[in-house]
Amino acid sequence: LSSSDLIVELTCPREECQSALQVSLALASLVEMSQQAERERSITIRLSDVESVHVRRPTGDDQHAWQSGHYQTIETAERAMVESLLVDGGPLSPAMLTAIDTALEESDPLTCFRITTVCPTCAEESDYAVDLEAVLIARLYRAQRSLLHDIHRLAIRYGWSEDAIASLPSWRRHEYLDFLDRGDA
Repeated sequence: LSSSDLIVELTCPREECQSALQVSLALASLVEMSQQAERERSITIRLSDVESVHVRRPTGDDQHAWQSGHYQTIETAERAMVESLLVDGGPLSPAMLTAIDTALEESDPLTCFRITTVCPTCAEESDYAVDLEAVLIARLYRAQRSLLHDIHRLAIRYGWSEDAIASLPSWRRHEYLDFLDRGDA
């Protein structure tokens, strides 16, 4: 386990088990998956032997627009989202919407990330949806809290400002913290 691993905490979905489990994901693999998905800016989706549709990948601007939109139903929202991604406009049937949704999900596995693993307690294999954004934000929050704690300790001991401590390379900050832990300061 290293800092290049992302720990995902899960709960066994079996009602009689509900055990907590952790899965380690290699960040390098997730980055590679993301880069592979980004190589293609649009996707051609075959709907039948004679019909296909071209869809571009959603962007952050798309997501912002979707979040600020007002929709009567979930179906209306889904249709508006997919229609905004169409390279070639046209009417969409419910089957087309489903096919496009499936193709987008398959083309970028990180947006609807899922893992399958075996619960160590009940030995049952289960499929888990993982909100990678939430996991990474939680990791960032823990790193921020740790840095604040380190800054606090160094500021109290040495009287340095937060800016001065934060501008130190992390290896030097850790050396000073090691001095404090060993009682060398």
